[in-house]
Order: sequence, then structure tokens, then C-alpha cells
Amino acid sequence: MSEQCPFCPHKFPPHVQVCPHCGQPSRFPNVVAVGKTDKREVLDARYREACSQARSRNTESVVQAFEDHVQQQAKVCIARPLGEVERLCASQNNVYVSFYAEVAAGSRLPEDQGWDRWRQVADAIFFPNYQGEIRFGALSLNDAGPSKYGEAFMVLAETMIAHRTTLFETNSARYVKENPTITEAPSDKVAVWEDRAKLAVAKLAGDVGVDTDVADFPAILLKDGPHDGDDFIEAHVYGPISSRTLSKVTFAPSSAKSRKKVFFKNMQRKLENMGIAMEMP
Repeated sequence: MSEQCPFCPHKFPPHVQVCPHCGQPSRFPNVVAVGKTDKREVLDARYREACSQARSRNTESVVQAFEDHVQQQAKVCIARPLGEVERLCASQNNVYVSFYAEVAAGSRLPEDQGWDRWRQVADAIFFPNYQGEIRFGALSLNDAGPSKYGEAFMVLAETMIAHRTTLFETNSARYVKENPTITEAPSDKVAVWEDRAKLAVAKLAGDVGVDTDVADFPAILLKDGPHDGDDFIEAHVYGPISSRTLSKVTFAPSSAKSRKKVFFKNMQRKLENMGIAMEMP
């Protein structure tokens, strides 16, 4: 389906970054796709049903508190190996590249039978013709991401990514592997950034009980675990990420065993010079 340029009366494919007719920049295609009124209405219906069920279980107030926490405090975190985060933070001119950019540059070989295969299948479905522009993260309430992807967690500044981020309720590659016949992202499982709390409630209200405490919310939103034992709301950020996109860097406790203290001191100094917070492991 074509999109109409807001600056000139002509249409063009939604994945095109610049109007081919007048040259004005287009909107982010992931946000255009997920932000359509009919898709947001489908998510809203699922959200309202989850709220109704919470009332029947007498958990409405706790679910409301969970929703408020996600809306006000959740951030996108990207978990990566220590060396990769060190490289990104060495200079504001370094950028975090996508899987496809790594393959194109010859710095990475895709695995034919591994997750790389399912990643490519899922991306073709979720991000047709622009999969190379998507960077993946996870919605988090404690500034930590899924540790199986790395011991360093890059927390993205909301002001730098809210306008270009969409969400899917779980790992999209795993979802496509488990549902190989789908041809597009399910409308009730995707959200634009402003609907992040609705998606969290729609997915997780059933995990919130009458005795659930605020301290339990981070582990409900992002369940960390080895291999396929994790579960999280996946964030899709369109376009480049540099150290200036970050608001904070944190580390898994295990990282203190793999690097000396001087490594973290040096990184902290570089980040402080750029106004980026860092928590020592």
C-alpha cells in the first residue's frame, strides 16, 4: 500500500525514506505500519479485555500500577558484548550497526540453520524492504536487557528514539519460528511507543496478582534466562544509534569477572565526558 506524501499530493511506497517526487523526508515506515488507526484499535480492544479480566480477579489496582510504571519508567535497553559497547562509546562518530550491515560489510557470516535464518524470515515479514534499518532492543524497568545477548546494557534516551520506535510483544524471530504461516505482524501484538503500557498490560496483566509488589514489576516485564528461557517486549528502533543516543550504560554482575576494574573506570570516564550515566558492575 502506498503512502501519500504530506508535502506534495503524490504517493510512494511506505518503505522509501525520501519522497521520490519532492525530496522531503518520509515518516519512519515501522511507525507508519503499526500506527494505523485500525491496528491501534485492535490492540486497544485486547488491552480493555485484559483490564476487564483484571477487575474480575480483583487485581485492577495492581495492574493499573504496573501500567503506570511501564508508561512512566520503561526504557529500551540493548544488550551487547562488552567489546561492542566499548567500541561504540569510544567516539560519538561510531555507530551501532544492524545484522544486515555486518553481513554486507563482511564482518559477520549468517548461520544457515541457526537463529540468523529465522531472524531474516521474521524481518522480511515485519519490516518488508527496510529490515536493514531496524535495531532491536527490549523494554525494561531496571535498565537491564536480556543477558544472553551480552553483559553490557545500553539504555536509550527516550527523546532520541520515541518517534522511531515500535514494539512487538515477544521475540519476533521466535514468534515466526513458532508460527511459520504468518504473513504479517499480528495487529493485537504490536504498538507504537506511546502505546507501550497498553501492550504490556495486554500481554502481562494475567501475571500480576493481588500480592504482586512494585519490586516484582521489572521481572514481569522482562524475564531473563539462558537460551530460550527469556521473554520480553521487543523494541524496533528505526535508523542509526550512536553513543549520543544513550542515556545510560549498565552491566550484568558477571561482567566484573571478565574485565578488570580499569576497563570500567576508563569507560566511565568516556561516558561522563559525553554526559552519559554509567553504573559500575
